[in-house]
Amino acid sequence: MTELKRPVAKTAFFLCVCAAFVATGVWMVIEGEPWGWLSIGFFGFGVIAFTAFLFGNMGLTLDAEGFEVRTLFRRKRYRWAEVSEFSIMHVQSTSEIMFDDLRIMDRWFARMTRFFLGRNSSIPGVLISGPVEEACATFNDARASALRGRA
Repeated sequence: MTELKRPVAKTAFFLCVCAAFVATGVWMVIEGEPWGWLSIGFFGFGVIAFTAFLFGNMGLTLDAEGFEVRTLFRRKRYRWAEVSEFSIMHVQSTSEIMFDDLRIMDRWFARMTRFFLGRNSSIPGVLISGPVEEACATFNDARASALRGRA
């Protein structure tokens, strides 16, 4: 079983930035400036989200049978035989690892996602520490190794 590392340092940095803006918003409210509430509300949500990401059970686990993607609100397990090869999709400043989930190929939403993006499923790049290209290669190697072992 392999656990891919999460980007802890980057997440902690963004948590600190959000906390600083919340503190600034509190200071503004104390000084009588109502715009501070906007800062408290917006960046307070960021504090909650980054805290959940930092201390929650989010991440990626690979094993001989497949892999598991854990996000804030769900956990999804995929078997190697039920997914296609992995590739990378770059959108502006973020990257995602894309693949086809063969179990849902006939569903309407999966067909639409495949039409627009080329694949029907993805792994968020924010769950991966380090280059997404290395993680994608790790996924492809693990998949190929598992499928060779079955043949």
